[in-house]
Amino acid sequence: MKTGKYPPTAQEVKEHGQLGLYQLAVEHGAASELAPGATSGGAELIQLRHPAGSGSELPKVQVQAPEPPEIITQLEKAVATVRAEEFVARPGKQCDRCQFVALCPAQTSGSVLS
Repeated sequence: MKTGKYPPTAQEVKEHGQLGLYQLAVEHGAASELAPGATSGGAELIQLRHPAGSGSELPKVQVQAPEPPEIITQLEKAVATVRAEEFVARPGKQCDRCQFVALCPAQTSGSVLS
């Protein structure tokens, strides 16, 4: 479930790494103790605060298809980043809500003054 203020777009859900990782985990036996032989049939992101559309009731359910194609690549990149210990600031729309903008090297407010 997601309780954030801003729901992701359909494209963001399609590529959502966390949902994809859950699916990958199920495919590799993460649920086998509770559900032997279980496979992933996709994933759902449930928005508790956002209706599905005009006049729709809560919650909003966004679906990720089974086996998102980029999840292995995303996971490999994440592992490489953690191992390299190089955490580069990557500006994006999340910057509007970030609590660390004042310290961020990707923002002018985070620049070091000489």
